[in-house]
Amino acid sequence: DRIAVMEAGRIVQTDAPEAIYHQPRSAFILSFLGSSSELPVDIEGPSSGQRLSGPSGIGFVLDGSRNLQAGKATLYLRAEEIRIATGPTAVHASAPGSLAFSTFLGSAVRYVIDLAGRQIVVELPPQDAPHLAYGANVYLDFDPARAHILQG
Repeated sequence: DRIAVMEAGRIVQTDAPEAIYHQPRSAFILSFLGSSSELPVDIEGPSSGQRLSGPSGIGFVLDGSRNLQAGKATLYLRAEEIRIATGPTAVHASAPGSLAFSTFLGSAVRYVIDLAGRQIVVELPPQDAPHLAYGANVYLDFDPARAHILQG
């Protein structure tokens, strides 16, 4: 039905579980519900045609439906929303990360990617999980529309 998420003794979001998971209002809710990784990014340009730029060549044009100001922000990516590629992708064009760790969890394979000194967690179903050597160069791939961007 509906749930309420509390932080420091006060309710910060109330909604259907799916709505809270897919449209969290804060970094606390993002980290509380599911595994997510974060990257510092810059939002550039006017509201029409804004571009997000992050470390290691992470970047994409924002779709215009987000109400963001130019400046610093944080990009949050849920572990199950990220895919791994061995070559550049539309959202990760340069400076690959490296595979720091992987483990089989039964229903998923969890990878930890070192990307510009940050750990990015990726969880893939075993049938979609590539076999990679530790230290392998990898690129991230994800749907920008499913990424969470928070400012402030």
